[in-house]
Amino acid sequence: MASLARIEELADLIGKSDPKVGRKVRRLVENAKLFPESSDSALRLLQTMCKGKGIDLSDEPVFGVPEELPGEGRELGTVVRGNTPVGIYRHPNGELPGNQAILGITNCGKSFLAGHQIEGWIEDGLCVIIFDAGDEYGYLSRLYSPDRLLILSARNTPLAIWENPPGSCYSDLAWTAQMVGILREAWFIRDGSCNLLGREVGKIFRQRGVLKGSKDYPLASDVHSALVSLKFSASSRSVHFAESLVNRSGALLESFPGMNARRSLDFRQLVKHSAIIRVADLSPSELDIFVNLFLLRLLAVVQNEICNKTKILVVLEETHLIASKNKMARYDLGEPLVVRLLRTGRKHGISVVLICQTVCDLPAGMLANVSTRIVFRLTNSPCINAIAYSMGFDRTQAEGLAELPLRRAVVQTARIPKPFLLNVVEIPERQRPSAEELRERETLSLEVLDHELSGVDVTEVLLGREKKKEEPPQIRGDVYRVHARVCERPYERIEERVAGLEIDRAREFRARATLEKLGMIEPGDKVGTKWQLFIPTAKGADYARKLGLPVYVYKSGVGHEMMLRKVREALGKFSTRVSFISESEGLGEVCRVQPDLLVRIRAGDGDTSRRVAIQINCTNRAEYEVRRALELCEVSQIDMVIVIAKNKRAKEALERKLEELLTGASGGKSPDKDAFARDRVKIEDFETCVGAAYDWSWVIG
Repeated sequence: MASLARIEELADLIGKSDPKVGRKVRRLVENAKLFPESSDSALRLLQTMCKGKGIDLSDEPVFGVPEELPGEGRELGTVVRGNTPVGIYRHPNGELPGNQAILGITNCGKSFLAGHQIEGWIEDGLCVIIFDAGDEYGYLSRLYSPDRLLILSARNTPLAIWENPPGSCYSDLAWTAQMVGILREAWFIRDGSCNLLGREVGKIFRQRGVLKGSKDYPLASDVHSALVSLKFSASSRSVHFAESLVNRSGALLESFPGMNARRSLDFRQLVKHSAIIRVADLSPSELDIFVNLFLLRLLAVVQNEICNKTKILVVLEETHLIASKNKMARYDLGEPLVVRLLRTGRKHGISVVLICQTVCDLPAGMLANVSTRIVFRLTNSPCINAIAYSMGFDRTQAEGLAELPLRRAVVQTARIPKPFLLNVVEIPERQRPSAEELRERETLSLEVLDHELSGVDVTEVLLGREKKKEEPPQIRGDVYRVHARVCERPYERIEERVAGLEIDRAREFRARATLEKLGMIEPGDKVGTKWQLFIPTAKGADYARKLGLPVYVYKSGVGHEMMLRKVREALGKFSTRVSFISESEGLGEVCRVQPDLLVRIRAGDGDTSRRVAIQINCTNRAEYEVRRALELCEVSQIDMVIVIAKNKRAKEALERKLEELLTGASGGKSPDKDAFARDRVKIEDFETCVGAAYDWSWVIG
């Protein structure tokens, strides 16, 4: 909505140039006051009238002049239409400024203005930590000595991520949870991977006694190696989570060798200096993870301090790469640490300076938590709309953002909510140091801070992993054939495997022992008293797929499927009158109960048929299995229910439980009902049923 003050100002200009139309213009102003919704139309009409009368509006004051100017301090420029010098910040006794946002298109002077302020902040004794994403601030190394301004490279900054920093506000267990949360946000990992990582790190902490006071924190390479081992030994459900973590932790070590430090930089020493962290060569994902890990460490230390003791300014170049709307949209991820820092950092003595080109990518919560906004020229419509909404611009002021000339910005502060125009002071371009000078300065800066490198070559850890992938164990002959057979048919008995491969028991045993030693197969379920099944491990299944071998995916437990297959095979061989009903045929109530196997038995005359439900008992939960059988017994479409127990002992337990449930349900008052259930439910043991001499006539009829 247009400003009434601006409408009155234009009306005065028209009235002075042509008194005859002054009365008509005054009516227009009064109408705009009575009906504010018409103020935009009134403003456009007045602007048209001014142009028709030749009034110059090139220096039109879309933004007003503040009655109160910011306090004295380092001069940032002068107010347009008044030429009054403006110093945004005054720091008596090192007072900490509030959060600030410097926004605008590329090459408009954002970094020059930020550098101009940074010089004043350092001279005021504040700790300024700059994440330099464009190598814009290297010139400061020529103005300040290494003991006053540190230059660090993100690639080689020692950050032992699993070490709880000295002076931390977190316990060791809480630090693990915080670190896993940060990795989850940076890597977008799922809940399963997140839980797996937390369990694995917690296991290492317990083994090393960290939770009991030991400071033997694991290196990043130790956690990576543990995840690699877990990948080849995990169950089929966890192997995908482990593989995801291995890939990401390997990329972390490869990108940041400094993450493998034994002891990271002492942040209590770091906050006594200012620092430039060079992150220009990082990809957006690498920048995200480094900044979050660095800030978490910083917060862990300063949260135990009194606010007056820590006066820290964090300057973030290209902020939209670190905290974007896309991350805020992921409800399963935590709030980005930068957004949390803007909200709660002030109480711990930390202020944040955001420097960004694409304002529309920033979460609304970030712009809402800055007390000073300095906006240079913006030409992108979504960015203009975001700023106009955040700063309360009317349409004319929003359109004016695209026409701001060089070295002119719109400023809004907490003390002066009405935005005003600022002619930014001319800042000469500084000569940047060479790459060799910066590397030498980085070496000197690391000598100032206390840290301890791990002494472990990260490349050896990663190359060892690659070598294991490139040179898998070579298996040939009987070993290969047995492995292929186990992968394709894990439900097969040893006798059947020997017969299928046409080898003797001794050869099969030697091949199987070799595969177990290599970690390719492992003992699975034991069925009956003598049948031991073997299944491929995650490592063995992965290796088989690489060789192009089929790997059987079983729907239930391998022992359960083995019993189901053998019972089905025995029934099918016994009589041609037996057929099996699939789930797709749809039998009303039967589909709801879902027995393990449903058999149709045709009568001798071919016209009538019976349906028999078969339940496979492969567990020790006798009561559950019996209740399931009784539930099937009540279905009118089922004529008989057969429970196949895994052995004779399980059969006896099922029979006892059946008798208890039937007697307990009727209380001995309904013998007919008990007899009906006993006639329809039969229990047999597996080894007897699948024997070649077993007679199924009692089922076939």
